Amino acid sequence: MSIEAMKQALEAMGLMGADLICEAAHHGKKDRHGIGEPCHIQQRWHKAFDALRTAIAEAEKQEPVAWQEADYDRVLQVIKEMRPAAEAIKDKPASWWLDRFEEAVKQLKERA
Repeated sequence: MSIEAMKQALEAMGLMGADLICEAAHHGKKDRHGIGEPCHIQQRWHKAFDALRTAIAEAEKQEPVAWQEADYDRVLQVIKEMRPAAEAIKDKPASWWLDRFEEAVKQLKERA
C-alpha cells in the first residue's frame, strides 16, 4: 500500500472516531459490553489506527533502496537476450541503443 493510500485511510478513520465506531457498529456476542465497560470494537479501532500511523511513519523514514549488483546483472542479462532479436530483424538502431544501454548499466554497476 502506498504512503498516500495509508494517509487517506488514516484520515477516513479519524473522521469516524472511536466513539462513533462503538455507537454505529453491530456488536456481535463476543463484542457486547455494558455501559461504561470497554468496547472491544473501539479497542481494535485504536489498535488499527495506531498501527497505520506507525506504518506511515516507518514508510516515510525509509530511504529508497539502492540497486544491488544482482539488479545490474539482471538488466545486463535482459540486454543480452534482446540482442538476437535486434540482429534477426537487422535493426541497427535497436542494436545501437542496446550498446548504449549496456554501456550505461555497466558504468552504473561500477559506481555502485
